[in-house]
Amino acid sequence: MKKYIFTILFILIFSVVWYLILNFNKNKSATDISELELTYDNSFYTDHIEIIFNKNCIVCHQDNKKKGGLNMISPNKIKMGGNNGSVLIIGNAYKSEIYKRIILPVSEKKHMPKGKPALSNYEIKLIKWWINSGASFSKKIKEYILPERIKIILDVKI
Repeated sequence: MKKYIFTILFILIFSVVWYLILNFNKNKSATDISELELTYDNSFYTDHIEIIFNKNCIVCHQDNKKKGGLNMISPNKIKMGGNNGSVLIIGNAYKSEIYKRIILPVSEKKHMPKGKPALSNYEIKLIKWWINSGASFSKKIKEYILPERIKIILDVKI
């Protein structure tokens, strides 16, 4: 009799655990989808480029400290450029001062960010793609046709 009770108890516990695992995965999938949909409606600049700029550039390029006359605190101020004019050439990263400075060797005097580690390859690729794709500050992620290499960087499953 004890043997049957333990078997029934084992089956019951196994069933409850299995049910919880299945429901956890279903809830997780629903959450992932809603997070993706929220991200998909956001501005590419806000969700990706601004984060890179805030992490690496704002310390030296903001209202209180404008190295080279460049303030990167907002899209309007970035568009104003610095002492040497525009830092973005829409559609051409290689002519954009922002991009040219981040791809310089760290040993170069004009390399940015000065005194900080260089941007990661992924950050550089995102900035390059963003500039070459029009450097929009408001265009939503869902409005872009994202190449596979950018989807991989963003880890977007579309």
